[in-house]
Amino acid sequence: MTRQRMKWVWIAAVLALPGAGAAQERVLRTEATVHAPVAQVWKAFTTEDGVRSWMVPVAEVDFRVGGTIQTNYNPDARIGDPGTIVHHIVSYEPERVLAMHFDASATSPEWAKLAQATWVVYRFEPIGADQTRVTISMMGWGTGPAWDDSYQHFEKGNAWEMEQLVKRFAPKSAPPSQSDSRK
Repeated sequence: MTRQRMKWVWIAAVLALPGAGAAQERVLRTEATVHAPVAQVWKAFTTEDGVRSWMVPVAEVDFRVGGTIQTNYNPDARIGDPGTIVHHIVSYEPERVLAMHFDASATSPEWAKLAQATWVVYRFEPIGADQTRVTISMMGWGTGPAWDDSYQHFEKGNAWEMEQLVKRFAPKSAPPSQSDSRK
């Protein structure tokens, strides 16, 4: 990644903070409250086992600035096979902020390939001993019908992603008790 690109991603990370940035900046923001301590949620994003536990069946993580998180939604695939998405780690502050941009797979639809020009900032905010607010801010959107289509696909996809994360950490309910079957 070039120094210029890194500079813009850092600026984007600052703009992703609540109340920051110009009013005209188009930001796709998705938020969820997860029932787990921030350390556990952080591991779900930054380790292979963590990513596989809720997001994708195939993942390879080289967690460091300049490293990657590679994923594939096909359970029969390997990293590098068609469908592999490469998330480039631009910066992070442990258990607080993670900034990335991604390369769509060669087989991705055009709306996904267009979004390669965007970048993503994940914020992790503890809101109690056992709860974490996760906010995804996706920035760098262009204008026009193709961009609108891409935005709409990622709006749905990011919401699905947060639903999966919430499910992963949902409190386990007690098994239903067997009722007395005497007549």
